[in-house]
Amino acid sequence: MLGHNIEADWASAELARGLQASPAFLLEPAPPGGLQAFAGQEAGSSWPHADGLVSIKDARPGGPEYAVAVEYKRHHEGVHGLLTAIGQAHAYLHKGYNAAVIVLPAAYATHADPGAYAASVIESTSATAPIGVVTYRDPDGGSTTPFAGKLDVARKFGLAPARAAGAVIRRTETQWAHIREGSTTRDALYRYLLTARRFDPLEPEPRFAFPPELEAEVAVVSPGSDPNRYLSHTFDDSVRSRIWRRFWFDWLATHGVLTPWTMAGGTFSVSGAATRLLRDDGRGPQMMFAGRSDSIKSVLVRGLNVGALSPVAAWGRFATNVHERAHSYREDIDSGLQHLGLIDAEGRPTEPGYRLVETCERSGGALSQAAVEFVAALLVQNGRLGAFLHYIYRLSEEVLGPDPHRFASNATGSWRFDADQYLAFLETEMRDRLRVLRTVTPRGGAARRRFQAELALLRQYSLVRNFRIGVGLEVNWIRVQEAMSASL
Repeated sequence: MLGHNIEADWASAELARGLQASPAFLLEPAPPGGLQAFAGQEAGSSWPHADGLVSIKDARPGGPEYAVAVEYKRHHEGVHGLLTAIGQAHAYLHKGYNAAVIVLPAAYATHADPGAYAASVIESTSATAPIGVVTYRDPDGGSTTPFAGKLDVARKFGLAPARAAGAVIRRTETQWAHIREGSTTRDALYRYLLTARRFDPLEPEPRFAFPPELEAEVAVVSPGSDPNRYLSHTFDDSVRSRIWRRFWFDWLATHGVLTPWTMAGGTFSVSGAATRLLRDDGRGPQMMFAGRSDSIKSVLVRGLNVGALSPVAAWGRFATNVHERAHSYREDIDSGLQHLGLIDAEGRPTEPGYRLVETCERSGGALSQAAVEFVAALLVQNGRLGAFLHYIYRLSEEVLGPDPHRFASNATGSWRFDADQYLAFLETEMRDRLRVLRTVTPRGGAARRRFQAELALLRQYSLVRNFRIGVGLEVNWIRVQEAMSASL
């Protein structure tokens, strides 16, 4: 049985495709210079949360960008869902979206034309509101584009050219969750949620213990800064920041981890203290600032031993690195928690968040099989990787069905599958044809392969296997269906 989220993703993608092909499909008036449209997901977790997001960019030089919320209703929600959809569309406008589109079944058992009814209610109560109404016939799950030719517009909407995109809607690049492999481990999710569950805003915030040399250098690199805030890269006393500081210093940046080196006999050595978080593979605790030849601790120790750095200078560089790493790690963990629906806008656990904590507590921790199954379900359902797998499978069928040896070569006497060429094809199709991926200029650091994070997570949870000639990426559909059917 298909889930609500995957159908909403398909519908959002078809809206983006329709707008890309012909803006007049849904917009009145349509931008004279055309537009770019992509389907995505709202990056934040603040309520009310749209079922989908369509980003519209006026194609004229310097043209504005608009965020359009999608509210998707299924047959079983009936006329009650029809009424709530009208209210939700107005709430999305209040939140900061530039427009909203209600997507309804073509008919309910108790109402022959819900699209016309929703359009008439909006016209009579808020005629100028940028709210579109679209109806659908049942999607074809066997198609790469399940809603192609199955959407009918009951009400178009307009966008004021000078209206800026809602500030509360953060730009996203994909329709599915961006979850950074390596950082967003199950134990990290569990311990953050546990910290948030136990957090009492009335309790005074503890003063965390830092090596005195590190605290002294904070005063040098950031005069007047509170070490608690500087070393956790936080700037306020909001509930979310206070939860983060507690989690960061209790579970990751402990006193031992924040001690970069030891010295014996005049030789400096890397301090090997690990964090209190467990790796997903069960091979001990997670390391931070150490464990690799290019880690900050290794770099500093080499500099100290050859006399290229003084201890004071090394402590200063380490303080700056901790500050920056706290920011990047928080972005990773926040992104994972939000996209999986585990925290609310304040950083508190949602109902699925509480369920993950309870699952770990009952089953023996984040490495238990029960926790693995629960997070796999979160990835496929809330993380929207179910839609991602659908696109991969159907696109692979389309291209490899007629030509099984596409992306394969036999130059050395044995067939070899070119995964890079295959992934480049998928990226191009998802961006240019399906409109569910927007490529952006990569951030600094080592270049990442196409879909690196997605494939790493899917393999980790046995949702996909390896690349195969004639198949492409082999999807473990039995496992995916189990995850899709699991209760969250």
